[in-house]
Parts: sequence; structure tokens; C-alpha cells
Amino acid sequence: CGVCNGIGANIECWEGSIVCNSSNCSTEPSACIGEECNLGDYYEGGYIFQINLDGTGLVADYMGTHGPVSYNSAQSYVNNSTNLGFNDWRIPDVSEILEVFDVLGPNSSGDSSVMDFDYGNSYITSETGCPGFTQCSIFSQGNTSCYPLGNSCNDSYFRVQPIRSVVLFDVEPVLGCIDQAACNYDPNANTDD
Repeated sequence: CGVCNGIGANIECWEGSIVCNSSNCSTEPSACIGEECNLGDYYEGGYIFQINLDGTGLVADYMGTHGPVSYNSAQSYVNNSTNLGFNDWRIPDVSEILEVFDVLGPNSSGDSSVMDFDYGNSYITSETGCPGFTQCSIFSQGNTSCYPLGNSCNDSYFRVQPIRSVVLFDVEPVLGCIDQAACNYDPNANTDD
């Protein structure tokens, strides 16, 4: 409220910003299609940071970080989120948030990041519960750190980066043994028989 100084309705754009006129909304990024998708491309509400051999992957919420919030507020926010029409967002675990930072964040070569992160701030993870959850930080040079945090479940200085699973493309099943330790392992198989 108040963005338009009381004249006319405030309009919420697809990415959550509030404007006075819908023509002021930014356009949603173009989405990649199926097997043409690459890391860092936009797809179904987020930027791709993981592509699996079975055609599935993970995306980080395009709307980016939300915060500062407490651990408890972050859980509620993500569980009730319908960002960009999707309701299956979740809080990443430690390996997933580090992958988000690695794939979509800046690197030591000085390349810019795909997403805007709150550098130097702590992002919560789904590891364990509160108290005792693990938080991770990313810095503008691309380096990261993670450590367990004590009893601060209601402190409001954390960021959260919602993620969700997606199906990027269908893969024809190739039956065979997919257990790499087995004597009949088939490196071409993608579906266990």
C-alpha cells in the first residue's frame, strides 16, 4: 500500500514487486525447453542448478532470497509458498544450498552470479531441526561456509532460498543392473531390472 500514493490500485507483478501500472512489471525470463535446458537456465519458476540423468532436476526460486526471517518463519513461508504458481517449494539441505551457491552464485574468476544473493548472510538449511540446524553463507567472491547453529530458532537474521524438483525431459528406460558394485553392472542402464 502507498506505492501509488493512494491513487489507483497497487498491482503485484509475477515476481512479487508492487507497481502502479502493470506495464511497469518486468517480464518473466524465457524458459528453456526439455533437453535443451542447461544449468543456470530458467525453468518452471526457478533457475536450474541440478540436472540428473533421468531427466529430473532442481531449480532455485526465481524470486530469490526472502529474509531476514527466523528459522520457524522460514519453515512456514516455504511450506505455504505458491511462488509463480508452484506450491512444492522446500528448504534445501546443506549439499543443495552449496550447489545453488556453486552453480548460480559468483565464482573466483569474477563472473557475475545468475541470482542475487545476500552476501555474507546466513541461509538456513533443512539439516536437523531447530535448535541445532546448519546454516550456510555465501560471500561475493563465491566462497562458502557452513556450521551448526545453537538455540536461535526465533532470531530473525536468516535468509532462505526455496528450491523445488522438476522434470526437465523424459528418458527412455534402459533396463539393466544400475548397482555399480554388482558384477553384472550395466553402465548404459538407467532403470534397474
